[in-house]
Amino acid sequence: ADPGGVFILSFGDSLGFDGDTVVAGSPSAFVQGQSRGAVYVFRRTGGAIALEATLTASNGALGDRIGDDVAVSGDRRGAAAPGHGATGAAYVFERSGGAWSEVAVLGLPAGSSDDGFGSDVDVDGTTVAVGAQTGNDVGTVHVFVESAGVWTLEQRIQPRGLTAFARFGSAVDLAGDRLAVGAPGDSATGFGLGSSWSFQRTGGVWAARARLVQSLDTPAGLFGTSVVTDGAGTVITAAPRNVTPSAGNYGALFVHTPEPEIGDAYCAANANSSGQVGGAAARGSRVASATDVTLVAFGLPAQQFGIFLARRTEGYV
Repeated sequence: ADPGGVFILSFGDSLGFDGDTVVAGSPSAFVQGQSRGAVYVFRRTGGAIALEATLTASNGALGDRIGDDVAVSGDRRGAAAPGHGATGAAYVFERSGGAWSEVAVLGLPAGSSDDGFGSDVDVDGTTVAVGAQTGNDVGTVHVFVESAGVWTLEQRIQPRGLTAFARFGSAVDLAGDRLAVGAPGDSATGFGLGSSWSFQRTGGVWAARARLVQSLDTPAGLFGTSVVTDGAGTVITAAPRNVTPSAGNYGALFVHTPEPEIGDAYCAANANSSGQVGGAAARGSRVASATDVTLVAFGLPAQQFGIFLARRTEGYV
């Protein structure tokens, strides 16, 4: 048992760190005689690492599995609890004046048909992304933001084109206004190949910038099982069952980097009837003789479309 009287099981099932702080999840830990889960915060001071706090849910119950995933950002900690209630939950803890407290319990909005909430969680500053890998049969991601101590749902993300059982949201990673999401069950490009997605937030709206797939057509490669991104849009995706021709079934990592942005603002954007303003960006080579230029639309409302008119003229690049 730890000093807080919590009987530890599955300690280290999830990990996160930031500077001198390490956070470990223990989703099967016994709290008040029930397997509810807990999160442990360790801090290094002068070369010595010691337990700083044991975080548990204020409304914890048997089978919550809090700590199934953990996230760290400054003095904030995120913890997924996919077994809480009927649909799952995520918790946000903060340190103030050396003391830790629970500041938010995040869940699906009333009337939502999603489930599997809490499959993964990440925190970056005032933003929290929570995966719901079985939401609406394909998976969703819910992004929450904090302002003046109040957490609200910023956007529910579910891109078009996902196949049934895609498990979109089984992995999430935030970096500023960039978000990477894994969908290891997505079969859009082949049965069980999987996919990962890169999103960017502009003006409070998250839009898909790229759908990423593996370069080796390996059935059930589980591409998208784990993802990580940075503020520039580079995405690293794990495919733990990927079969490499020379090494066998040992898995692989894929690194995708965004093509250079040639430009974003070609003309003044006109808002549609709902007040939504879309955008268009040209990507590809800056070399005048190259032909690999792609026009990409973004910032459109989910499940809607837009029309962009463009022409290539001398001096375009």
